[in-house]
Amino acid sequence: MKKFWLFFKTAAEDQWRNPTIMAFRLLFLAVVAFVTLQLWLVIGYQGFAPADMVWYVVMGETIIFSIDEKLRVKIQNDIRTGNIGYSLMRPFTYLSQKISENFGSFCARLPIIMTGGIAISYILGGGWPSTPQGIGIIFVLMIMSGFFAILAQVVISLLGIYMQQTESIYIIWNKLLVLFGGLFFPLTVYPQFMTNIAYWTPFPWALYEISRLTYEFSWAAAGLTAAHLAMWCGILFLLANRLFAALIKKVSVNGN
Repeated sequence: MKKFWLFFKTAAEDQWRNPTIMAFRLLFLAVVAFVTLQLWLVIGYQGFAPADMVWYVVMGETIIFSIDEKLRVKIQNDIRTGNIGYSLMRPFTYLSQKISENFGSFCARLPIIMTGGIAISYILGGGWPSTPQGIGIIFVLMIMSGFFAILAQVVISLLGIYMQQTESIYIIWNKLLVLFGGLFFPLTVYPQFMTNIAYWTPFPWALYEISRLTYEFSWAAAGLTAAHLAMWCGILFLLANRLFAALIKKVSVNGN
């Protein structure tokens, strides 16, 4: 456990030493929020308060902008080159190291980007959302959502033992996240059949159910979101370990 904390801490400190990258993320977040606001002005707010929609979109984007998508590429490259074989001789697992490092980076970025996101939302929205008391619990749920996103990257990258490229799978995953996660539009404006489909996936719990707490907060909704995120994280974690075990077996058999 101490080793994993060291990986987590080192990765977090590395993020804090690169304020320029963080500034660019915040700048891009502001641009996305502004463009989305203009889009909502054109199509109408569908019964939502303008400030609520700004906060809704920015909170969802805060999760996205806090995630480092390079993890998938790193793992896939290690699989392709065979470098992952060297992890067999270390006193810790390759998988735990990568998850700890990426989660540390995420947890270092999230408070800064969320603070900037709150400022952006307040300025563009002209005030606080309908239920600002939910912002604290939203931060906690964002941490869970970030861990879910990291595990998803790990699972997708480990599929590289069965195929040459996992890029197409990751693209599809991201498209489904945007669509069924309600990144730009709340699921309540979707046709009912699409909403029903969405809730058979983990995506609403990773984005929509977190963001909507800014205008429709309740402890019951927050608890239900946390429970579903914990369940999906558990499923992905078990799947990642199964795939990693298959990978190590393949590496060992091939004598790499």
